[in-house]
This record gives sequence, C-alpha cells and structure tokens, in this order.
Amino acid sequence: MKSFSGLAGGCSGDLHSTPENQVATVYSPDGEEIAQYNTSGGGWMNLTTKAENQFLGDSSAVYKQAWDATRAEIKNAAQKQPVACKGETATFDVRA
Repeated sequence: MKSFSGLAGGCSGDLHSTPENQVATVYSPDGEEIAQYNTSGGGWMNLTTKAENQFLGDSSAVYKQAWDATRAEIKNAAQKQPVACKGETATFDVRA
C-alpha cells in the first residue's frame, strides 16, 4: 500500500494494488473517507461525510415540515370555501 498526503484541499489518500485489483481511497483533512476508486467495483464512488449526512437529514426535515404545513393550510382553506349561490343558478354580464 502506498499513501499520499498533500492532495488538493488538504486531503490524503492510499493506493493498494494487487494483480487482480487496484483500490485508491481519498480522505478528507480530518481523516474521513470521502471517495474510493476500485477497478473491480466499477470506478469512482463518492462517499458522503458525517457533515453532509447531517445536512441532508436536516434539510429533509425542514422541507417535510414546510410541506406538511402547506398541505394542512390548503386542506383547511378548501373546507372553508363558501359555496356561491347554493341551489341557484348565477349569471353575470361580461361586456367590453
């Protein structure tokens, strides 16, 4: 295995090579695995960090909360709509 440091953004990496397979792993500056290349696995695979997972979870929760509030508002407004001319036929004149 060969290790690399000083990659862009302060990242580091490892390269492990066997006759059957080559694997390159990239780590963030704090040591978290963020990407991997595997010749037998189909190429590059981006991995989400703990911070990215936290952001995705938080933003999904905010979106769901806004969605639920809007749906409740729409449902409530639909129930409160007055019925125009109940039981009667209404007409109006539209002339320019």
